[in-house]
Amino acid sequence: MKFFMPLIIACFLLSAPSFATGMVAPKPIIPDLIGPKLVSLDSNPLVTTLQSGSSGSVSFTHAKAIYEFYRDRNFEPFWTNGVRISARARAALDIMEHAGDHGLNPENYLVSAIKTMMEENLISVTDFEIIMSESVIRYGRDMTGIRIKPASIGADNGSWRPMAAYNILKFIDDEGDVEDALQALEPHNELYSRLKTELKKTTAAISDGESSSLHGKKFPGIIRAHESHPVITNIRAILNVKSSGDKNLYDDELVAAVKTFQTASGLKNDGMIGERTFTALQRGPMQKLVQIIATMERLRWMPRKFNGDMPVKLVEVNIPRQSVLLSENGLVLAIIPVIIGKPERPTQDFITHITGVRFNPSWHVPATIKSEDLLPMLQKDSSALTKKNLELIKYTSDGATKIDPKSIDWKQVTPAQMKSFGMVQDPGDKNPLGRVRVLMPNPYDIYLHDTNTPELFSKDFRALSSGCVRVSDPKKLASFILAGREGWSDEKMAEILATAKTKEISAGEIPVYLIYQTIWLEGSTMIIGPDIYDKDVMLYNSLASAKKLPQSLQEFTVTK
Repeated sequence: MKFFMPLIIACFLLSAPSFATGMVAPKPIIPDLIGPKLVSLDSNPLVTTLQSGSSGSVSFTHAKAIYEFYRDRNFEPFWTNGVRISARARAALDIMEHAGDHGLNPENYLVSAIKTMMEENLISVTDFEIIMSESVIRYGRDMTGIRIKPASIGADNGSWRPMAAYNILKFIDDEGDVEDALQALEPHNELYSRLKTELKKTTAAISDGESSSLHGKKFPGIIRAHESHPVITNIRAILNVKSSGDKNLYDDELVAAVKTFQTASGLKNDGMIGERTFTALQRGPMQKLVQIIATMERLRWMPRKFNGDMPVKLVEVNIPRQSVLLSENGLVLAIIPVIIGKPERPTQDFITHITGVRFNPSWHVPATIKSEDLLPMLQKDSSALTKKNLELIKYTSDGATKIDPKSIDWKQVTPAQMKSFGMVQDPGDKNPLGRVRVLMPNPYDIYLHDTNTPELFSKDFRALSSGCVRVSDPKKLASFILAGREGWSDEKMAEILATAKTKEISAGEIPVYLIYQTIWLEGSTMIIGPDIYDKDVMLYNSLASAKKLPQSLQEFTVTK
C-alpha cells in the first residue's frame, strides 16, 4: 500500500493529527526533489513535512536521506502498515531504549517522543514514519562513528566518520530484520562485550559510593619489597591482601599481588610501587568508568565487517599500549613494542594507508623539531647542525640551496621563519630514522620508522618521541608490509640495507590505524592501561557536556 500516494490515502493522512500543524510556511530544505512520476511532490505529505524542517520539538537533521530512502521505496511506509505501527518499529524502539548499555543516551534517539506517539495511538502516519527514521539514523550513526565534533577532542576530522544516513536505512531495509540489523551495527568482539558488562558493574560501584583508599594521597616515593610505609595498609585493602604480621610491611604476598595488578594495568610487573603503579592504584570506579566509556566509544568508530570495511591486512598502532599489531584476515600475527610521542608532543590518532617502505632513508627534520628544539640550540651554538650531521637548506622562489649554518644570525630567526629552512641528515647509523621508514601519507608528518636509540625500548614508559612511532623490530614490520610482493624476500631486504643507499619498495595500499585505546585484551585478560595523554578524560567530559551519556552518568564529570 503506497500510503503517501495522492487521493486514496491523502484523506487518511490528513484526518490524523499532525505535529507539524500550525507551523510557518515550509521552506525547501531538500535539494533536487525528483521523485517517481507516480507521486505528486507538490502535495505529498512526506515531502511537505520534511520541507518544514521539524515536527513539534523534533528537528529533521537528516531530511534529505529520509526523503531519498522513501523515494526509492516509491513512498511506501516502512515503520507502519499505513494504518498501524509495525512490529519492526517496536523492535527498533526496544533496542534504542537500551542504548544506555552502550554508554549512549536513549533520549538522543527521541525515545520518549516515540513512546508518547505509540501510547497515544498515533497520530499522523507521516510524522511517525519521519520521526522513526530520524531516530534510527541518529542511533545508527552514533553506533558507527564519532558522536561529537572531532576538533573538540583533538581527533582527526576525516578518520572516524559514521555510516551515511541513507545507508543506515538502506542497510536495515536490506537486512529484513530490524533487530538483527541494528545489532549488526554494534562492534562484535570480545572486548566490547566485556566492556558492556564492566559498564554495569562500575556504574553500580559508583552508585554505592565506592572509591580507592589511595584517592587524594600523594606519591610517597618508590616502595620496594620488604620496605615499610603507612600507605601499604591502603594498598592491601585495594588488592584484598591480608597481613600475617606488620600491615605496613610490603611483604612477598603483597608483592605478588602488585605484580598481578601491574600486568592488568599495562605496566611493567617488577613489583616496585613506583609513581605509575601508585597512580593506577588510585584509580577508583569513576576513573575506570571514564576509560570504559571512552574505549567503547572508540571501538564504535572503527571500520567493521557489516559495511565491508574490514581490510585483509592491517597495521594497527595502539598508542597507550605502546605497541603495533600486525593482523591478517582478523588474526593478530605479531605485536611489536613501539615508542610514541611524549605527552607534550602526542602521537595523533588517525587512519591512513601504507604505500611502501623506504630503506636507508634520509631524515628531513619535522617542523616542530626545527622550531622547538633546533632553533634554541642554534641560537646558542651556530654549529649545532654540523655536530648533528645535519645539512641546512634554504628554500626560496628560485629553489633550494645548501648553505652554511654559520652564515645565519639565528638569534634573529623566529619559529615561523624556520619553515623556510630544510634540515636533512643523510642515511647512516646516526640517522634518527634508522634503516627503515614506512611510507604513509598524512597531514601530521607522522610515520613508523626504525631508530638509532634502540636502548629506549627497555623502558616501561616509552612516550619519548616528538610524535612519530619508533618500531623495535622494523624488519619484521617491513616483511609484513611487503609480503606477497613478487620478487620480495628477507634476503632481498638484507641486500638493500647493506648498500646503505636509499631505495623505496611500493606496497600498494595497506590500511594503518593509529588508535588511542586504553583498555585492551591480552589473551583472556582485560588490561586497563594508563590514559597517558588524558584523552579519555577529555572525551568523557565532552560527551557529558553534550548530553550524550545516559542520564545516570550525566551529572558526573572528571578532572585530570
